[in-house]
Amino acid sequence: DYTTSPEVQVMEIGKAMGICKEAHTNSALVNLVVSMGTYLHDKPDKDMGITQMHDVHNDKQRQAKCGKLAEWMRQDPECGEWMAGNASAASNSILRKMSMGK
Repeated sequence: DYTTSPEVQVMEIGKAMGICKEAHTNSALVNLVVSMGTYLHDKPDKDMGITQMHDVHNDKQRQAKCGKLAEWMRQDPECGEWMAGNASAASNSILRKMSMGK
């Protein structure tokens, strides 16, 4: 769960992507990636040309702009599994396929 253990999720994603153990277990590097993600989440209006992010929505904005997205994602078996797994690396079918060499 990225909300409660972002470091573990970053390490697991790095491992699944084939990043060497020295890098995906390096606490300073993992903390850098987590910090960058936190910064981008908290300040989405900075460096928008690089990230292509939009502002984080409040509940009303999310419903108006993205109200059907969760429903559409749940209809897809792989996306639905990932959502049900709280977006964890373990529930990501693409990462699982990558780790199996497919």
